[in-house]
Amino acid sequence: MPAEKLTKAVIDALKPRQARYFESDGHGLYIAVIPTGVKRWVSRVKWRSTTIDVGLGEWPEVGLDEARRRHKENRAMAREGRDPRMPATMFFRDLWVDWLKVRTPGWGELHAFQVRRLGELYILPAFGNADPATITPLDVRTAFLTLWNTKRSTCMKVLSDFSQCMRHGVTLGICPTDPSRDVRTAFPRKAKTIKHRAAVTDLEGIGRLVRLCRGYPYSPTISSALQFAAWTAGRPQEVVGARWEEFDMEQALWTVPATRMKRRKEHVVPLPRQCMSMLRAMKEGAVSPFLFPSLRSKHRHVSIESLLVALRELGYAKDQMTTHGFRTTFSTTANASGLWNTDAIEAQLSHAVAGAVRSVYNRSPYLEQRKEIMQWYADLLDALADHRNVNLQSKTLEDMENQGSQDAGQAAQEGSDAGRLDGVVKIYSMDLSGGPSLLSGAPLLDGTLDQNGTQQFQTCEMDTDALTAVSTKRKE
Repeated sequence: MPAEKLTKAVIDALKPRQARYFESDGHGLYIAVIPTGVKRWVSRVKWRSTTIDVGLGEWPEVGLDEARRRHKENRAMAREGRDPRMPATMFFRDLWVDWLKVRTPGWGELHAFQVRRLGELYILPAFGNADPATITPLDVRTAFLTLWNTKRSTCMKVLSDFSQCMRHGVTLGICPTDPSRDVRTAFPRKAKTIKHRAAVTDLEGIGRLVRLCRGYPYSPTISSALQFAAWTAGRPQEVVGARWEEFDMEQALWTVPATRMKRRKEHVVPLPRQCMSMLRAMKEGAVSPFLFPSLRSKHRHVSIESLLVALRELGYAKDQMTTHGFRTTFSTTANASGLWNTDAIEAQLSHAVAGAVRSVYNRSPYLEQRKEIMQWYADLLDALADHRNVNLQSKTLEDMENQGSQDAGQAAQEGSDAGRLDGVVKIYSMDLSGGPSLLSGAPLLDGTLDQNGTQQFQTCEMDTDALTAVSTKRKE
């Protein structure tokens, strides 16, 4: 091994040149002389198969003996797998600052501010002066338990930032492991509650919803997206992110790739004629890869929030209808009809169907039956929106209208026994507790007895935009 050869006299005699140059003291310790005449110590060590240079300070502020001592410490740290560029004695606060220095350039200004703020409020007060190598999972649980119980979403973000910082320390050899890795499973969990998203499920309300979506005045793109959501029963994120490349216009199929699906499985959606007519019209002037491009950029799609805002502008409160509610509307209507296999309906919604092994090989289960379902459903939506008499339990539009007209005529005939009910239009709706029934959104017949034993009925006469209550009597 080469002997140490630098002395104070030798260092003082070193003169600057046009370019920086190094003089070796041996064992990887150098003094660099730069053109301005400044002389700086450089500790060159091998760490994890990589040669790195660590600055030790300027001569003569850092003397020869001090430079040799620091260089010896750096070599020892490198042999132990620790990064010599980090302080020999490091607090978590130092590690946090170094992690921010590495990660911040890739963040937006707002995100960087939020991370720093959460660190100042919750992480540094608990661990700022701690040795990262000695922090245990129990320490992490104790420090963040109260936050978990009071502000769970905030605690999740804090744990994520803390974990990333500790993993940064692991890569630098400062700490052996990330102590927060298994902590989340140790926190108390609340019982999961099923949250039903608001949706319109009575047929009169569905007809009104479709009419309003058709006529949404502020954006043709949003209007089309709302109708597309109704026709396909897709999840909001699947609908707004739909790309033209996902559509087979000849087969009338929409194949949503696994990367955009909640269950990470490719999903094939059959498209009814009404939907295909709209898509063909849209495609003629399409300049974006997205079906529903943002007004700001053709390279971005509209947001889910824009659909939600549209529903609010159409008069639906958050407890009446949501963007996800189109799926509930479809599921409730299709199941209440009693016409279709429930597994086929669930497959259309991209829910898990019976037979896990079978589903692995069948990428589009019940596809042929789902084609019938979606055409039936689109026809039903049209009929309801146009105030046509329909029978929910008929599979084709012609049968819907024929049976609906017969039922309306029968109802009018029954009413004639007590003084004919003129101008009454009945539509079908659903009683969710007992299956499909001949009702309107509000009860079409609401009977009460008067003092003479006469039953008072109230019926609803429906025009395009309103229902007018009329009364008629019928003897028992």
